Amino acid sequence: MKKTVLFLLLAILGLSIQAQTFSRYYSVRYVKQHLLYHKDKGVNVVDFDLEWPEYLDFSSEKILQNRLCQILFEDNDSSLGQGKLFFLSRFGSPVTEKFDTIPDDSKFCYADCVLRLLAYEKGKWASFYYMSSVKPEKNSFQKAYAKEGYLTYDIIHRKIYDADGLLNNSKVQAHANDVENNLLSDIFQASGNQLSSDIKYIGVSYQGCLLNSNLWLSATFLDEDNYSYPVNVELPFSQVKSFLAKDVRRLIDSAPVKRTAEIVDSPDYMDNDTAKIYTTVDSLPQYRGGRAKMLSFISNNFRVDNVSSHSNMARVVLSFVVEKDGSLSHFRSMQCVDPSLEREIIREMRLMPVWKPGTLRGQPVRTMLFQSFNVM
Repeated sequence: MKKTVLFLLLAILGLSIQAQTFSRYYSVRYVKQHLLYHKDKGVNVVDFDLEWPEYLDFSSEKILQNRLCQILFEDNDSSLGQGKLFFLSRFGSPVTEKFDTIPDDSKFCYADCVLRLLAYEKGKWASFYYMSSVKPEKNSFQKAYAKEGYLTYDIIHRKIYDADGLLNNSKVQAHANDVENNLLSDIFQASGNQLSSDIKYIGVSYQGCLLNSNLWLSATFLDEDNYSYPVNVELPFSQVKSFLAKDVRRLIDSAPVKRTAEIVDSPDYMDNDTAKIYTTVDSLPQYRGGRAKMLSFISNNFRVDNVSSHSNMARVVLSFVVEKDGSLSHFRSMQCVDPSLEREIIREMRLMPVWKPGTLRGQPVRTMLFQSFNVM
């Protein structure tokens, strides 16, 4: 019933808009790719699922982009395009033809890069979950590694807080036995059924980040037999603020930063995509069947469980490219309301049947559009 009610209230109010210039106040690029590479008779399967921050509060935030390149691609560049190229270079060349023989399964390697935007507090911070792994089979020449975690980027002071910098660890330990002021007790109570009171826990490790008004903690408890028990909780700032590091408390209490607008003639799509993308055409691309059919498609495919929260009115603004064949690519969120809502809308758009492409002088061309969704 909840799902049906939501869809009856979902409305696409914004029309597709052509734009020659726009302000880069906020731009997060959504990249989802499944690639096949080969090197030294080995086959490498590479998957990217990224929500990459291009602009936050009129700034490209090179410090943040550089850190993300280091984490995900093991590269010291500060752009998504160059970082991806560096990462892919270790896997050889793209597979462009059918194999003459069936590849040896033992020489396969599987690589994954994931980046999720978890929260954006306008003018203050942005928080992310990341995962990067390379998993070679026994006869692959690739080297295995894996990393996973959370980080919060301080937009005001241009600092990055990871698991070590987020909490005041000395204070957490000092109050470990204080029943009235104990972060561990707060985690235990908030965990619901994730932890058992019948087990004696002897240690705990933390990862986490700032959400909009809560602290997200991914904690792992250890028992006497060295078994681990992972638990994920959200705790209000008011409840845990005393356990946060001094600089993090200062960030929460700070006023949002205000920066000057930067106007960009056209977006940088990177990834060596040099084919021209038009912003002005004779005939705009259209969803086949019009707005009503598009609304029906979204309603039928929307997954409420994928969205973490709902506002009474949420306006999602996306830019994307309609290719010559009507497929959609190069998704960007241009206004952050709830990252999980934007992620779900983009997931649905990737499932859509091909559009009617834009045309210029009677020929189909790649066309950049903006689409506004008002969700109630």
